[in-house]
Amino acid sequence: MSPSRPSRAAKRPKPAKRAPASRRPGPKRAAPSAKPRRARRRSEPEVDLSRFIPGIHNYCDRWCERCPMTHKCYVFWLEKGREAQHRAAGRDPSDWDVVVQDVRSQFRQAIEMLREAAEAHGIDLDHLPQGDYTSADPSAHPLHQGAEAYLETAHAFVQDLHRRLAGEHASLEQRAMVLGPERVAGEYRDILDAHEVISWYHTLIPAKVHRALSSRMEAEREGDGGREHRMGDALGSAKVAYESVVRSMAALRRVYDWDQGLEDQVIPLLADLDRMRRQIEETFPGFQEFKRPGLDPE
Repeated sequence: MSPSRPSRAAKRPKPAKRAPASRRPGPKRAAPSAKPRRARRRSEPEVDLSRFIPGIHNYCDRWCERCPMTHKCYVFWLEKGREAQHRAAGRDPSDWDVVVQDVRSQFRQAIEMLREAAEAHGIDLDHLPQGDYTSADPSAHPLHQGAEAYLETAHAFVQDLHRRLAGEHASLEQRAMVLGPERVAGEYRDILDAHEVISWYHTLIPAKVHRALSSRMEAEREGDGGREHRMGDALGSAKVAYESVVRSMAALRRVYDWDQGLEDQVIPLLADLDRMRRQIEETFPGFQEFKRPGLDPE
C-alpha cells in the first residue's frame, strides 16, 4: 500500500467585486415575467430535489470520500453524474480537457441560475448600475497571514512525510516478520491516515480563513439587508476552518507518536495551528453556535 500524493496548494479565486447594499443604487427592474417558474433549470437533469438538503455543501470540507452525508448533497449527485457520463462515453473524468469542459458547463449553468433568479425578482441584469467598489482584502489580518504561512510549511512537511512513508512501505514485510503482520499493518494504516488528513486540510484552512475574514469585512460595511447574511457566511466558514485546524492537530500528534524524531518539524506546525485555533475563537465569537445545514444537529 503506497501513500497518497499530497494535494497541491489550491489557488483561490479572488472574490467578485460587489458594492455593499448601503452604497449601491437600486438596479433597473424589468417587468416581471408572466411565465410560470420552472421546477428545474434547463441545463440540469430531472431529479426529486426533496431528497437533498439545501446548502449542505456550503460549509463542508469537500472531502466527499469521507462524508457520510453525500446521499443528501445535490452537488455530489451532480458531480457523480458527470463522472458516469464521461466514463460511459470513454472519457477520463480527471483528464484536464474534460475538467475544463466541465468547468465551462458549470459556469454556463451558474449564469443561467443567476438570470432566472433575477428574472423572478424583476431585475434586468443587462442594465445594472456601475459603481466604484473595492472588494474586501483580508491579507493583512494576522490570522490570514498565519494560515498562508502554515500552508507553505505544511506543504513541505507533507512532501517529506510522503517520501518517508514510501521508504517505510518497502520495509513492511521485514518488519512484519519481527513485530507481527497485524501490528505493522495497523500502524502503517494509521500513519497513512494521518498523512492524508494533514495533506487534505493544509490547503483548505487558508481558503476557509480567507472566506471567513472576507465575509466578516463585507458584513461590517454592508447595510442592514446584507449584514446578517455576510456574518452567517463568515461564521460558517470559520467553523470549517476551525474543525480543519483541530483535525490537523490531532493528525500531527499521531505522526509525532509514530516517530518523535520528526519533532523539529511537527512541533512548529502544532504551534502554528494552535495559534490559528485561538485566533479563530477571538475573531469569530459565536461561530460554534452556527448551524450548518445537514452537518450540525439543530
